[in-house]
Amino acid sequence: MPDSGLRLFKERVKREPSKNNRTMKTNSAISGLVLALLCLAEGTASAAIVTLFSDRSAWQTGSGGGSGDIFDDLNSGTVTRSAFVISGTSLAFFPNANAQTSINGSGYVRFLLDPTTDGVLTFSAPITALGYDFNPQNFNLGVTVSVAIDGNPATSYNLPATDVNGFIGFVSDTPFTSFVITTAASEAWHGVDNVEAFSVTPVPEPSTSLAAALLLLIALQSLWKLRQPAAQIGPLH
Repeated sequence: MPDSGLRLFKERVKREPSKNNRTMKTNSAISGLVLALLCLAEGTASAAIVTLFSDRSAWQTGSGGGSGDIFDDLNSGTVTRSAFVISGTSLAFFPNANAQTSINGSGYVRFLLDPTTDGVLTFSAPITALGYDFNPQNFNLGVTVSVAIDGNPATSYNLPATDVNGFIGFVSDTPFTSFVITTAASEAWHGVDNVEAFSVTPVPEPSTSLAAALLLLIALQSLWKLRQPAAQIGPLH
């Protein structure tokens, strides 16, 4: 082999590991990109944490303070409200005036819950807090009502143990639009009135989002560098 050909061959052999290095770097960059995307997905798909309140004032404070930007006394009108729609298979006629589950003598919504029925509030925009007054039927005091938000089981509450009015408030760390109540008890009839809600969007946790953003930036930067043209070696002669 002529000296010039031998020299080119040796140079090619010396540079051959760089191709492997580029492959390893590419795989590493892709792995970093996948990891960053997984971190972002984890930060947005985690289950909602719901906190319960039995006092409206304390609930308002826990929701951010002041009054909610949504309030409906349910005195009149139809099931299609200004900010939400009332539905569900347990819904009695609306507005209801039955004195047994009335909160203050005015119109309200009455849910005749049993294991085969549900009560639903569907909001037109995401909310993070919901509260309302309620009054149980006198023959199902203390029974448990289950709550699902956006199709996922979230929490539960008990109807008062005595035939008195009560308040229940929910604060979620994840915005939601669908609120569904059900029961495993034979009956959990109760009236719901004075619905109040907050539609404030919570700020994402910086620890998760910032770390994911940094990983994504590093991975994209590595991929960009790897796309730069590599030194070319001419053919052997």
